[in-house]
Amino acid sequence: NYTINGTGNVGLVVSSAGTGLNIYQGGTGRNVFNVNGTTNNTGILNDGQIDGLNTPTFSITATNSNGIRNNGSGKVTINNGSFDISGTTSNGINNQTSTVSKTTGVTFTMRATKTNGITNAGDVKSYGDIFNMNTDDTNGIIGTDGDIYTEGTTFNIAANVKKSNGINNQNGNTVKVKNANTTLVNRFILGTGVTESNGIYTKKGDTNVNDIGFVINSGGTTNDRNNGIFIDSSASGTHAIDHSQFDIDGTHSNGILAKDGTVNVTGTNGRSVFNVSGDYNNGIRLEAATVSDISGTNFNVSGTNSNGVFANTTGNLTLGSGSTTITGSGNNGLIVRDNGTLDVKDRSFDVGGTSNNGIYVVGSKTLNSVKNSSFKVNNNNIGILVGDSSQATI
Repeated sequence: NYTINGTGNVGLVVSSAGTGLNIYQGGTGRNVFNVNGTTNNTGILNDGQIDGLNTPTFSITATNSNGIRNNGSGKVTINNGSFDISGTTSNGINNQTSTVSKTTGVTFTMRATKTNGITNAGDVKSYGDIFNMNTDDTNGIIGTDGDIYTEGTTFNIAANVKKSNGINNQNGNTVKVKNANTTLVNRFILGTGVTESNGIYTKKGDTNVNDIGFVINSGGTTNDRNNGIFIDSSASGTHAIDHSQFDIDGTHSNGILAKDGTVNVTGTNGRSVFNVSGDYNNGIRLEAATVSDISGTNFNVSGTNSNGVFANTTGNLTLGSGSTTITGSGNNGLIVRDNGTLDVKDRSFDVGGTSNNGIYVVGSKTLNSVKNSSFKVNNNNIGILVGDSSQATI
């Protein structure tokens, strides 16, 4: 066991000559790293290759500190165990350029602002881990470079937390998130009262999601601004979401918010589903010149003043096969708010509730085409509404 005090100290150093290492627990209460002291302390400084760090317990209370820091060509494989991070601006694992961390069944808990489970400039592989963001301004995994891969890993943003992310891809290459099999499971859970937070935030790089559920709970405020996936204005790559589900509540929140890139939402392994409740929410919101192909999807809009797809894009959008069911009040299956090329095909619309529209094309905008689609309209609602106070076209 190791207890690190003071400033700028290290518990265990593995040099570049240290390869093929296995560090076993050896009994209850072993493999404990207490990273205490003031600042800039590290539990393990690794330049070598740790093939198995088994059931470790890291407690990080010092600021600007790390449970494990991977340097040079450092590689570490961790099985089970936990990282409890309560020192501000500290990390469970800090991967520098060209390093690799592989974690399986590990729990990361962030208890102080500006803390991260894993900071990555190298390569992250996460299998069946749990990341708990228990306070404001925290990240499960933050990418500054390199790739992030998670399989069967869960990200929990605790109740009433704000400005936090499950995965925060600031300048990485690719984020790939999938379940351990093709069964859809909730893996990104934003608790009640959460605000200004994201399951996945992509500033740069590509995003790929398969068989994943996102739960975006009510924030209990008038301006929650949460997102299951937020693709920001400089993420100009390709983003693919397949067989995933977004349950959206609260206000001013989105299942997917995309401001750049090509966004493809599909149902290859099973339909992707967007359940939109609450107020002023969207299943998918597209901005700027975003290009999108949405097919194999079901939208269920039951809130108020909400939308299945909010298309404020000058790019190309195809809303393809699947269904859109609308209840509630003041809702739209698809709202067209900018002059992109928008086509609807092979889709069924079921419009109930009150003051709802299957498709709403606002004044002076254009819907390019509607093909092989059906509209069932009840209770004096509207299948397609074209224009308001100014001319629109279809």
